[in-house]
Amino acid sequence: MWEPVLGVLWTLLPLVLIGVLFQLAKAFGVASPSWHLAKAEVVRLKKEQPAGQGGLPDEAEIVLGEGGSQWSYFLLWNGQREMAAWRLIHAAERQMAKDFDDPRVRARLKRGLGELEELSEGKA
Repeated sequence: MWEPVLGVLWTLLPLVLIGVLFQLAKAFGVASPSWHLAKAEVVRLKKEQPAGQGGLPDEAEIVLGEGGSQWSYFLLWNGQREMAAWRLIHAAERQMAKDFDDPRVRARLKRGLGELEELSEGKA
C-alpha cells in the first residue's frame, strides 16, 4: 500500500536536493560575488571621483540596492541589477577620463590607439 508513495518520495527527494543545491550554488557562487564586486567598484569609483560630482556612481549604487542582505534577491537572481550597475560604472569612468587632463594619460591613450591601428580589423 505504501510502496507507490515511497517510490515517488525516493524519486522526488534527489530532485529537490539537486534544486536546493543549485539555488545555493547560484546564490553563494555567482550572485553574491557578482553583487559584492559591483558594489566594491561603485565605492572605489566614488572615492576617485572629483568632489561635488555626483551622478552615475550614485545611480549605480541605487540600482544595486541592498541585494547583499536579501535572500529572495539571491534566490531569484538573474544578474540584471549588476549589468545595469556595470553600465553606469563604465559610463562614469568614461566621463572621468574625459575630464582628466593629465598629459601622461593622453600620451598613453595615443600610444594605445596607435597599437590598435597596427592590429587587424578583427582583432582590434
